[in-house]
Amino acid sequence: MHAAVLVIHHEDSSPAEALEPYRNAEWDFFEVGGRYTGLLDGYDPRQDPDNFETCELCNGTGKRLELPSPSETYKVEGGQWVHEMDYSRTTPEYQESLGGCNGCHGQGTHLKLSSYWKPYDGDSILLADLTAEQYEGNFYAVCIGNWGWYSSERRIPWGPDEKRVQLLELPPLDWLKSIGYKGDRAVVVDCHS
Repeated sequence: MHAAVLVIHHEDSSPAEALEPYRNAEWDFFEVGGRYTGLLDGYDPRQDPDNFETCELCNGTGKRLELPSPSETYKVEGGQWVHEMDYSRTTPEYQESLGGCNGCHGQGTHLKLSSYWKPYDGDSILLADLTAEQYEGNFYAVCIGNWGWYSSERRIPWGPDEKRVQLLELPPLDWLKSIGYKGDRAVVVDCHS
């Protein structure tokens, strides 16, 4: 599961240092911004030309030079398994019906994985500048280094259906600001667990 986590750290440290105490307990992989890049200010990394790359399947032409191999299918006929080859997706007409190359939809370029997007400075702001509009309803959890990891829910898989997920409150913004030091940063992080 990927989740938007607000990481608060001192100006002389990094998000990685703040997250480290919770490795393998709350996350196993993270990246600053990631699929949540632009969450604080509305920047859309999916519209930034720098986050696109030439399609390797068609070398940027928008049309695949080689067609996919036929696929194998199995079905039961008269109580026996019958092996067939499906050639329906191996024709130029099928490729055209998809709009060209299936890797870029005929555009010649496609969006890079979020791990390869260019870094975006707007994903890190001073904690003092974080507004309620930016904070409330946007994050699954808040990580405050050694202060704690605060999730918006707790999962209890063995409980009855209606109690398997208990919703919790994230710390209030004014409290976060009151415990912070001048220069503390609030950073959008994509955490995987």
